[in-house]
Amino acid sequence: MNEIDKELVCRLKREANLPNYSAIPFVRYRGRCGYCGQDLLVDRQGYATAR
Repeated sequence: MNEIDKELVCRLKREANLPNYSAIPFVRYRGRCGYCGQDLLVDRQGYATAR
């Protein structure tokens, strides 16, 4: 598995108030769904389901 940017994970947790279980996969998959690859920031629903 690829190394993740731990500094970015900490920033997401602090600034976006994301829990660990959401921040780590979000960084690992570069803001895309780990299953289908859809960009989670394209629309509000995608962002909401990322949390």
